[in-house]
Amino acid sequence: MPIFRKLLLAFWLVVVGSTASAQQPFVTDDADTTPKGHFHFEFSNEFDWLQREAFPSIKQNTADFELDYGLFDRLEIGIEAPLLTIWNAPGNWRIRLRFRSAISTSG
Repeated sequence: MPIFRKLLLAFWLVVVGSTASAQQPFVTDDADTTPKGHFHFEFSNEFDWLQREAFPSIKQNTADFELDYGLFDRLEIGIEAPLLTIWNAPGNWRIRLRFRSAISTSG
């Protein structure tokens, strides 16, 4: 292989390797299982500003609760319950007033 091709290949590998990009994971988790006979509780929370297309909803909060139990040394069972809260723009509020004008009598 000529030296020019080797240099071109080395340059290409450096350029391609240096332009690789990635994002940090949204959630990091311990891949180990819960020990036998033990409980494991995990809580995570994520707050987001929503895109304009979601109007009148403007903000969102997701609270995630997880409870695991170790059945055996390498086997666990768990339940996960997300709680989603969405905030709307103030123009989406409703205020009501109810009045009962007639009184009914039984008898």
